Amino acid sequence: PWDETPGPAAAAAVWGIPGPGTSEAAADEAERRLRACPLLDGTLAVVANAVRTLLRAGRTADADDWCHRLLKEATARRSPGWRAEFLAILAEIALRKGVLTDAEECARQALACLPGRGGSVLVGGPLACQVHAYTAMGRYDDATRVLHHPVPGALFQSVYGLAYLRARGHYHLATDHCRAALGDFLAAGRMAQRWGLDHPAVLPWRTDTAQAFLRLGERARAARMITEQLSCAHLWSDPHTRGVSLRLRARVAAAPERPHLLTQAVDVLQRCGDRLELARALADLGAAYRSVGESVRANNVRRRAWRMAEECGAKALCDAILPWQAMCGGDRPDLPGRDQGAGLSESEMRVAILAANGNSNREIALQLCVTMSTVEQHLTRVYRKLRISRRQQLPKSLIGPVGTPATDRRELSSL
Repeated sequence: PWDETPGPAAAAAVWGIPGPGTSEAAADEAERRLRACPLLDGTLAVVANAVRTLLRAGRTADADDWCHRLLKEATARRSPGWRAEFLAILAEIALRKGVLTDAEECARQALACLPGRGGSVLVGGPLACQVHAYTAMGRYDDATRVLHHPVPGALFQSVYGLAYLRARGHYHLATDHCRAALGDFLAAGRMAQRWGLDHPAVLPWRTDTAQAFLRLGERARAARMITEQLSCAHLWSDPHTRGVSLRLRARVAAAPERPHLLTQAVDVLQRCGDRLELARALADLGAAYRSVGESVRANNVRRRAWRMAEECGAKALCDAILPWQAMCGGDRPDLPGRDQGAGLSESEMRVAILAANGNSNREIALQLCVTMSTVEQHLTRVYRKLRISRRQQLPKSLIGPVGTPATDRRELSSL
């Protein structure tokens, strides 16, 4: 990839899917190329793309194994450029697995290998991974800082610009700049089509665009994009894109249909190994169960989603599932008596919000993974601090949109 000439030929060499047919056929061809090609300047693009193909075909463990082997060889041969390439791919692998801290660290190391190439389009990949990771972590200030990093104008005429635009789009979506997100996703889609890279495993721009349309209230346009993406995913046997698309299809379906669609999405994503996307699907499934009156099942699923999101380091998703901030629409609410030193602790605030939103003590205990006794103790302290005697008197500022899918709120970053 050191030939930075933009255009279809370079794009196909760096990101194209080798071989015809299904994801399995492409992965087999990628393995053949990896075994046949020695690591040289002239073969680096082919070798790196073969590793990416394994990742996109769902062979995450194989991609990880090959990438570590190649990184070891690049280190032994003292080639910082090669190291940067394979560290960047390791960051992509970590993102696909939902290990956000590893993704951020590998991307940081990749950028450190390119100190003299700040004007190179090659910085686009690692910067994109950092933005994805920081956005999912809820570290929006850090993501903003990365996006303020100078990039060459040629980036947006190169294949690396696809990853950068997609990452920036999800940052915009997470920070409520939905029109800007839509613009980035559509621009990336047009570039992919122009370069012959309109492939769901390379750039799932249709599901990205569908998320932006949903946030903008354009459900019909979102539904069309989701249907198109599902069709593309079926043709290539791409389970990851299918799982994400099923999750989004549930957003435009009638409430009784959502649990079935989301159960399918969970089953598919569980096999893919993407724990962050699985956590998103579980969060939506919990909300879907709640919307049809299955509160106990909803709470069990949401607890599982929260734990998985926490393991990924996805604070934004955790806060969307069991927050006080997201449930109140942003800032912590001002409550009676706080100026007199009667402020609630975060644990008390969580219990108060769930109680104000109509949850029973048992439901609150299930959602927060605590005992009923703990809930009762927190409520007693809440009542005392707010100088009230029953939950019906809890301030209206605590009431939030808890019946909507958790990922319909601020956390919409989808890798």
